[in-house]
Amino acid sequence: MKSATCIADEPDQQALRALLDSMPQPAWITEHDGTTIWHNQPWYRYTGAHPPRNHADSWRQVCAPEALAALTARWDHARLNGQPYEMEVPIRSAAGEFRWFLARAQPVVLGNGQVLRWLGTCTDVDQLRRVRAEAAGYARIKDQLLSTLSHELRTPLTAILGWAQVLRRGGRDAADLQRGLQTIERNARLQAQLIEDLLDMSSLSGGRLQLQLRSTAVQPLLAAALAQQQTLASASAIELELAPCADQLMVLGDSERLQQLLGKLLHNAIKFSTPGSRVRVHARHEGSTICIRIDDQGIGIVPGALPHIFEPFHQADPGLSRNYGGLGLGLAIARQLAELHHGMLSAESAGLGQGACFTLRLPAQPPAPE
Repeated sequence: MKSATCIADEPDQQALRALLDSMPQPAWITEHDGTTIWHNQPWYRYTGAHPPRNHADSWRQVCAPEALAALTARWDHARLNGQPYEMEVPIRSAAGEFRWFLARAQPVVLGNGQVLRWLGTCTDVDQLRRVRAEAAGYARIKDQLLSTLSHELRTPLTAILGWAQVLRRGGRDAADLQRGLQTIERNARLQAQLIEDLLDMSSLSGGRLQLQLRSTAVQPLLAAALAQQQTLASASAIELELAPCADQLMVLGDSERLQQLLGKLLHNAIKFSTPGSRVRVHARHEGSTICIRIDDQGIGIVPGALPHIFEPFHQADPGLSRNYGGLGLGLAIARQLAELHHGMLSAESAGLGQGACFTLRLPAQPPAPE
Protein backbone atom coordinates (compact mmCIF):
# COMPACT_ATOMS: atom_id res chain seq x y z
CA MET A 1 0.00 0.00 0.00
CA LYS A 2 2.22 2.82 -1.38
CA SER A 3 1.44 6.47 -2.02
CA ALA A 4 -0.25 7.58 -5.25
CA THR A 5 -2.29 10.32 -6.81
CA CYS A 6 -6.04 10.53 -6.32
CA ILE A 7 -8.58 9.00 -8.68
CA ALA A 8 -9.11 11.09 -11.82
CA ASP A 9 -12.35 13.05 -11.76
CA GLU A 10 -14.11 10.96 -14.36
CA PRO A 11 -17.94 10.77 -14.19
CA ASP A 12 -18.07 7.04 -13.41
CA GLN A 13 -15.50 7.45 -10.66
CA GLN A 14 -17.36 10.43 -9.22
CA ALA A 15 -20.54 8.33 -9.16
CA LEU A 16 -18.68 5.45 -7.50
CA ARG A 17 -17.28 7.70 -4.81
CA ALA A 18 -20.71 9.26 -4.21
CA LEU A 19 -22.15 5.75 -3.79
CA LEU A 20 -19.41 4.70 -1.36
CA ASP A 21 -19.84 7.95 0.60
CA SER A 22 -23.52 7.10 1.07
CA MET A 23 -22.69 3.73 2.64
CA PRO A 24 -22.80 3.44 6.46
CA GLN A 25 -19.52 1.53 6.69
CA PRO A 26 -16.02 2.77 5.91
CA ALA A 27 -14.80 2.02 2.37
CA TRP A 28 -11.62 2.50 0.34
CA ILE A 29 -10.09 2.17 -3.10
CA THR A 30 -6.58 1.10 -4.07
CA GLU A 31 -4.72 0.76 -7.34
CA HIS A 32 -3.92 -2.70 -8.70
CA ASP A 33 -0.64 -2.78 -6.78
CA GLY A 34 -2.27 -2.01 -3.43
CA THR A 35 -1.69 1.74 -3.46
CA THR A 36 -4.47 3.35 -1.40
CA ILE A 37 -5.92 6.30 -3.31
CA TRP A 38 -9.21 7.07 -1.60
CA HIS A 39 -11.31 6.61 1.57
CA ASN A 40 -14.99 7.46 1.92
CA GLN A 41 -16.46 9.88 4.47
CA PRO A 42 -17.53 7.18 7.02
CA TRP A 43 -13.86 6.16 7.21
CA TYR A 44 -12.83 9.68 8.16
CA ARG A 45 -15.74 10.09 10.57
CA TYR A 46 -14.91 6.86 12.38
CA THR A 47 -11.11 7.25 12.50
CA GLY A 48 -11.11 11.02 13.00
CA ALA A 49 -8.49 11.38 10.27
CA HIS A 50 -8.54 14.20 7.70
CA PRO A 51 -8.48 13.54 3.96
CA PRO A 52 -4.73 13.62 3.22
CA ARG A 53 -2.97 14.09 -0.05
CA ASN A 54 -0.96 11.01 0.74
CA HIS A 55 -3.04 7.96 1.71
CA ALA A 56 -0.05 5.64 1.84
CA ASP A 57 0.03 4.49 5.44
CA SER A 58 -3.17 5.97 6.86
CA TRP A 59 -4.59 2.51 7.48
CA ARG A 60 -1.45 1.48 9.39
CA GLN A 61 -2.01 4.33 11.84
CA VAL A 62 -5.47 3.16 12.90
CA CYS A 63 -5.21 -0.64 12.76
CA ALA A 64 -4.17 -2.45 15.95
CA PRO A 65 -0.35 -2.77 15.88
CA GLU A 66 -0.46 -6.46 16.86
CA ALA A 67 -2.64 -7.19 13.80
CA LEU A 68 -0.50 -5.41 11.21
CA ALA A 69 1.78 -8.33 10.34
CA ALA A 70 -1.08 -10.75 9.68
CA LEU A 71 -3.11 -8.07 7.90
CA THR A 72 -0.24 -7.17 5.58
CA ALA A 73 0.56 -10.80 4.79
CA ARG A 74 -3.10 -11.59 4.02
CA TRP A 75 -3.47 -8.45 1.85
CA ASP A 76 -0.24 -9.12 -0.06
CA HIS A 77 -1.31 -12.70 -0.79
CA ALA A 78 -4.72 -11.59 -2.07
CA ARG A 79 -3.24 -8.77 -4.16
CA LEU A 80 -0.52 -10.88 -5.76
CA ASN A 81 -2.99 -13.65 -6.64
CA GLY A 82 -5.89 -11.41 -7.63
CA GLN A 83 -8.13 -13.09 -5.05
CA PRO A 84 -10.79 -11.47 -2.84
CA TYR A 85 -9.41 -10.29 0.49
CA GLU A 86 -11.15 -10.78 3.85
CA MET A 87 -9.96 -10.41 7.44
CA GLU A 88 -11.28 -9.27 10.81
CA VAL A 89 -9.11 -6.56 12.34
CA PRO A 90 -9.36 -4.08 15.25
CA ILE A 91 -9.51 -0.44 14.03
CA ARG A 92 -9.12 2.56 16.32
CA SER A 93 -11.91 5.15 16.44
CA ALA A 94 -11.51 8.91 16.78
CA ALA A 95 -12.16 8.45 20.54
CA GLY A 96 -9.29 5.96 20.82
CA GLU A 97 -11.50 2.87 21.16
CA PHE A 98 -10.65 -0.25 19.15
CA ARG A 99 -13.55 -2.04 17.50
CA TRP A 100 -13.45 -5.13 15.34
CA PHE A 101 -14.18 -4.70 11.63
CA LEU A 102 -14.50 -7.23 8.83
CA ALA A 103 -12.27 -5.80 6.08
CA ARG A 104 -13.11 -7.03 2.59
CA ALA A 105 -11.73 -6.14 -0.83
CA GLN A 106 -12.79 -7.22 -4.31
CA PRO A 107 -10.61 -6.82 -7.40
CA VAL A 108 -12.01 -4.85 -10.34
CA VAL A 109 -10.89 -6.97 -13.30
CA LEU A 110 -10.58 -5.90 -16.94
CA GLY A 111 -11.67 -8.08 -19.86
CA ASN A 112 -8.15 -9.44 -20.28
CA GLY A 113 -8.10 -10.60 -16.62
CA GLN A 114 -5.84 -7.79 -15.40
CA VAL A 115 -6.69 -6.23 -12.04
CA LEU A 116 -7.47 -2.54 -12.49
CA ARG A 117 -8.03 -1.60 -8.86
CA TRP A 118 -9.47 -2.85 -5.58
CA LEU A 119 -12.69 -1.79 -3.82
CA GLY A 120 -12.78 -2.43 -0.10
CA THR A 121 -15.20 -2.05 2.82
CA CYS A 122 -14.91 -2.32 6.59
CA THR A 123 -18.01 -3.66 8.35
CA ASP A 124 -18.32 -3.28 12.13
CA VAL A 125 -18.53 -6.80 13.61
CA ASP A 126 -17.55 -5.90 17.17
CA GLN A 127 -20.93 -6.79 18.67
CA LEU A 128 -21.09 -9.97 16.61
CA ARG A 129 -17.71 -11.06 17.99
CA ARG A 130 -18.95 -10.40 21.53
CA VAL A 131 -22.01 -12.53 20.86
CA ARG A 132 -19.81 -15.29 19.44
CA ALA A 133 -17.56 -15.15 22.50
CA GLU A 134 -20.55 -15.29 24.84
CA ALA A 135 -22.04 -18.20 22.90
CA ALA A 136 -18.72 -20.05 23.11
CA GLY A 137 -18.59 -19.30 26.83
CA TYR A 138 -22.13 -20.60 27.33
CA ALA A 139 -21.23 -23.75 25.39
CA ARG A 140 -18.23 -24.34 27.64
CA ILE A 141 -20.35 -23.74 30.75
CA LYS A 142 -23.01 -26.16 29.46
CA ASP A 143 -20.42 -28.86 28.79
CA GLN A 144 -18.82 -28.33 32.19
CA LEU A 145 -22.23 -28.32 33.89
CA LEU A 146 -23.31 -31.58 32.26
CA SER A 147 -20.02 -33.20 33.19
CA THR A 148 -20.17 -31.98 36.78
CA LEU A 149 -23.88 -32.70 37.14
CA SER A 150 -23.53 -36.27 35.90
CA HIS A 151 -20.64 -36.86 38.30
CA GLU A 152 -22.33 -35.29 41.33
CA LEU A 153 -25.63 -37.09 40.79
CA ARG A 154 -23.98 -40.42 40.00
CA THR A 155 -21.75 -40.42 43.10
CA PRO A 156 -24.53 -40.56 45.74
CA LEU A 157 -26.59 -42.89 43.53
CA THR A 158 -23.66 -45.32 43.36
CA ALA A 159 -23.37 -45.35 47.15
CA ILE A 160 -27.12 -45.80 47.61
CA LEU A 161 -27.39 -48.63 45.07
CA GLY A 162 -24.26 -50.31 46.40
CA TRP A 163 -25.47 -50.45 49.99
CA ALA A 164 -29.01 -51.35 48.91
CA GLN A 165 -27.63 -54.42 47.11
CA VAL A 166 -25.45 -55.34 50.10
CA LEU A 167 -28.34 -55.09 52.55
CA ARG A 168 -30.69 -56.95 50.23
CA ARG A 169 -28.40 -59.96 50.21
CA GLY A 170 -28.56 -60.09 54.01
CA GLY A 171 -26.03 -61.74 56.27
CA ARG A 172 -24.86 -58.46 57.82
CA ASP A 173 -24.62 -57.70 61.51
CA ALA A 174 -26.34 -54.78 63.23
CA ALA A 175 -23.30 -52.50 62.86
CA ASP A 176 -23.15 -53.04 59.10
CA LEU A 177 -26.88 -52.53 58.86
CA GLN A 178 -26.64 -49.25 60.72
CA ARG A 179 -23.67 -48.05 58.65
CA GLY A 180 -25.44 -48.94 55.41
CA LEU A 181 -28.63 -47.13 56.38
CA GLN A 182 -26.65 -44.06 57.42
CA THR A 183 -24.79 -44.07 54.11
CA ILE A 184 -28.02 -44.37 52.16
CA GLU A 185 -29.66 -41.57 54.13
CA ARG A 186 -26.62 -39.27 53.85
CA ASN A 187 -26.32 -39.73 50.10
CA ALA A 188 -30.06 -39.39 49.54
CA ARG A 189 -29.97 -36.07 51.41
CA LEU A 190 -26.96 -35.00 49.34
CA GLN A 191 -28.77 -35.78 46.11
CA ALA A 192 -31.90 -34.00 47.33
CA GLN A 193 -29.77 -30.93 48.12
CA LEU A 194 -28.25 -30.93 44.64
CA ILE A 195 -31.70 -31.03 43.07
CA GLU A 196 -32.97 -28.33 45.45
CA ASP A 197 -30.05 -26.08 44.48
CA LEU A 198 -30.83 -26.53 40.79
CA LEU A 199 -34.49 -25.67 41.39
CA ASP A 200 -33.58 -22.64 43.52
CA MET A 201 -31.15 -21.41 40.88
CA SER A 202 -33.84 -21.77 38.23
CA SER A 203 -36.36 -19.85 40.36
CA LEU A 204 -33.88 -17.09 41.16
CA SER A 205 -32.76 -16.72 37.55
CA GLY A 206 -36.37 -16.61 36.36
CA GLY A 207 -37.45 -14.10 39.03
CA ARG A 208 -40.01 -16.56 40.43
CA LEU A 209 -38.77 -16.68 44.03
CA GLN A 210 -41.10 -14.78 46.38
CA LEU A 211 -39.94 -13.49 49.77
CA GLN A 212 -42.03 -13.14 52.91
CA LEU A 213 -40.46 -9.99 54.38
CA ARG A 214 -40.77 -9.09 58.05
CA SER A 215 -38.59 -7.53 60.72
CA THR A 216 -36.17 -10.30 61.70
CA ALA A 217 -33.53 -10.62 64.43
CA VAL A 218 -30.12 -11.63 63.08
CA GLN A 219 -28.68 -13.47 66.12
CA PRO A 220 -31.29 -16.29 66.15
CA LEU A 221 -30.77 -16.79 62.41
CA LEU A 222 -27.03 -17.15 62.92
CA ALA A 223 -27.51 -19.56 65.82
CA ALA A 224 -29.92 -21.70 63.75
CA ALA A 225 -27.60 -21.73 60.74
CA LEU A 226 -24.65 -22.75 62.92
CA ALA A 227 -26.65 -25.53 64.56
CA GLN A 228 -27.71 -26.78 61.12
CA GLN A 229 -24.08 -27.05 60.00
CA GLN A 230 -22.69 -28.44 63.25
CA THR A 231 -22.79 -32.08 62.14
CA LEU A 232 -20.75 -31.29 59.02
CA ALA A 233 -18.28 -29.27 61.08
CA SER A 234 -17.89 -31.98 63.72
CA ALA A 235 -17.14 -34.59 61.06
CA SER A 236 -14.01 -32.61 60.13
CA ALA A 237 -13.19 -31.50 63.69
CA ILE A 238 -13.86 -27.89 62.69
CA GLU A 239 -14.80 -25.47 65.45
CA LEU A 240 -17.71 -23.10 64.80
CA GLU A 241 -17.53 -19.89 66.80
CA LEU A 242 -20.20 -17.19 67.01
CA ALA A 243 -18.75 -13.98 68.39
CA PRO A 244 -20.97 -12.32 71.00
CA CYS A 245 -22.77 -9.09 70.09
CA ALA A 246 -24.41 -6.82 72.66
CA ASP A 247 -26.51 -4.94 70.09
CA GLN A 248 -29.89 -6.10 68.86
CA LEU A 249 -29.36 -6.59 65.14
CA MET A 250 -32.53 -6.41 63.02
CA VAL A 251 -33.11 -6.69 59.26
CA LEU A 252 -36.15 -6.74 57.01
CA GLY A 253 -36.10 -10.17 55.44
CA ASP A 254 -37.46 -13.63 54.83
CA SER A 255 -36.16 -15.61 57.81
CA GLU A 256 -36.23 -18.95 55.96
CA ARG A 257 -34.30 -17.61 52.97
CA LEU A 258 -31.86 -15.66 55.15
CA GLN A 259 -31.11 -18.83 57.10
CA GLN A 260 -30.60 -20.61 53.78
CA LEU A 261 -28.20 -17.84 52.69
CA LEU A 262 -26.20 -18.06 55.93
CA GLY A 263 -26.23 -21.86 55.71
CA LYS A 264 -24.74 -21.73 52.20
CA LEU A 265 -21.93 -19.47 53.41
CA LEU A 266 -21.20 -21.62 56.45
CA HIS A 267 -21.35 -24.83 54.42
CA ASN A 268 -18.84 -23.37 51.95
CA ALA A 269 -16.52 -22.27 54.76
CA ILE A 270 -16.64 -25.68 56.45
CA LYS A 271 -16.31 -27.58 53.18
CA PHE A 272 -13.06 -25.85 52.24
CA SER A 273 -11.61 -25.57 55.75
CA THR A 274 -8.61 -27.47 57.00
CA PRO A 275 -9.55 -30.24 59.47
CA GLY A 276 -9.02 -29.05 63.03
CA SER A 277 -9.32 -25.36 62.10
CA ARG A 278 -11.95 -22.79 63.08
CA VAL A 279 -14.76 -20.93 61.32
CA ARG A 280 -15.62 -17.68 63.07
CA VAL A 281 -18.85 -15.74 62.59
CA HIS A 282 -19.44 -12.24 63.87
CA ALA A 283 -22.11 -9.62 63.20
CA ARG A 284 -22.26 -5.93 64.01
CA HIS A 285 -23.74 -2.61 63.02
CA GLU A 286 -21.83 -0.63 60.39
CA GLY A 287 -23.65 2.64 59.89
CA SER A 288 -27.00 1.85 58.30
CA THR A 289 -26.13 -1.77 57.57
CA ILE A 290 -25.76 -5.05 59.42
CA CYS A 291 -22.40 -6.62 58.57
CA ILE A 292 -22.01 -10.39 58.97
CA ARG A 293 -18.53 -11.82 58.45
CA ILE A 294 -17.64 -15.49 58.13
CA ASP A 295 -13.89 -16.16 58.39
CA ASP A 296 -12.33 -19.55 57.75
CA GLN A 297 -8.81 -20.96 57.87
CA GLY A 298 -9.23 -23.08 54.77
CA ILE A 299 -7.65 -23.50 51.35
CA GLY A 300 -8.26 -19.89 50.31
CA ILE A 301 -9.05 -18.44 46.89
CA VAL A 302 -6.61 -17.52 44.14
CA PRO A 303 -6.85 -13.78 43.25
CA GLY A 304 -7.89 -14.46 39.66
CA ALA A 305 -10.92 -16.45 40.84
CA LEU A 306 -12.34 -13.80 43.19
CA PRO A 307 -14.23 -11.82 40.50
CA HIS A 308 -16.00 -15.05 39.42
CA ILE A 309 -16.56 -16.76 42.76
CA PHE A 310 -20.31 -15.99 42.81
CA GLU A 311 -21.02 -17.02 39.21
CA PRO A 312 -23.30 -20.06 38.75
CA PHE A 313 -21.44 -23.34 38.15
CA HIS A 314 -18.10 -21.59 38.57
CA GLN A 315 -15.27 -23.89 39.57
CA ALA A 316 -12.06 -21.97 40.37
CA ASP A 317 -10.12 -25.24 40.11
CA PRO A 318 -12.33 -28.01 38.67
CA GLY A 319 -9.93 -30.71 39.80
CA LEU A 320 -9.77 -29.36 43.33
CA SER A 321 -13.49 -28.65 43.49
CA ARG A 322 -14.27 -32.16 42.24
CA ASN A 323 -12.51 -33.50 45.37
CA TYR A 324 -14.90 -31.48 47.54
CA GLY A 325 -18.03 -32.13 45.47
CA GLY A 326 -20.85 -29.78 44.59
CA LEU A 327 -22.18 -28.04 41.50
CA GLY A 328 -20.76 -24.58 42.19
CA LEU A 329 -24.23 -23.17 42.91
CA GLY A 330 -24.11 -22.50 46.66
CA LEU A 331 -22.38 -19.12 46.49
CA ALA A 332 -24.37 -18.07 43.41
CA ILE A 333 -27.62 -18.77 45.28
CA ALA A 334 -26.30 -16.95 48.35
CA ARG A 335 -25.43 -13.84 46.33
CA GLN A 336 -28.82 -13.70 44.62
CA LEU A 337 -30.62 -14.14 47.94
CA ALA A 338 -28.53 -11.28 49.35
CA GLU A 339 -29.44 -9.05 46.42
CA LEU A 340 -33.14 -9.92 46.79
CA HIS A 341 -32.84 -8.55 50.34
CA HIS A 342 -31.20 -5.37 48.95
CA GLY A 343 -27.91 -6.52 50.42
CA MET A 344 -24.42 -7.24 49.13
CA LEU A 345 -22.17 -10.27 49.40
CA SER A 346 -18.41 -10.07 48.89
CA ALA A 347 -15.39 -12.34 49.30
CA GLU A 348 -11.77 -11.74 50.27
CA SER A 349 -8.74 -14.00 50.40
CA ALA A 350 -5.00 -13.50 50.53
CA GLY A 351 -4.52 -16.52 48.27
CA LEU A 352 -4.17 -20.29 48.41
CA GLY A 353 -3.71 -21.61 51.92
CA GLN A 354 -4.64 -18.24 53.44
CA GLY A 355 -8.30 -18.85 54.23
CA ALA A 356 -11.21 -16.71 53.08
CA CYS A 357 -13.65 -14.16 54.43
CA PHE A 358 -17.21 -13.73 53.17
CA THR A 359 -19.02 -10.56 54.17
CA LEU A 360 -22.79 -10.10 53.98
CA ARG A 361 -24.17 -6.59 54.31
CA LEU A 362 -27.90 -6.06 54.78
CA PRO A 363 -29.90 -2.86 55.41
CA ALA A 364 -30.45 -2.46 59.14
CA GLN A 365 -33.92 -2.17 60.68
CA PRO A 366 -34.71 -0.30 63.91
CA PRO A 367 -34.82 -2.65 66.92
CA ALA A 368 -38.26 -3.95 67.83
CA PRO A 369 -39.95 -1.87 70.56
CA GLU A 370 -39.79 -3.42 74.03
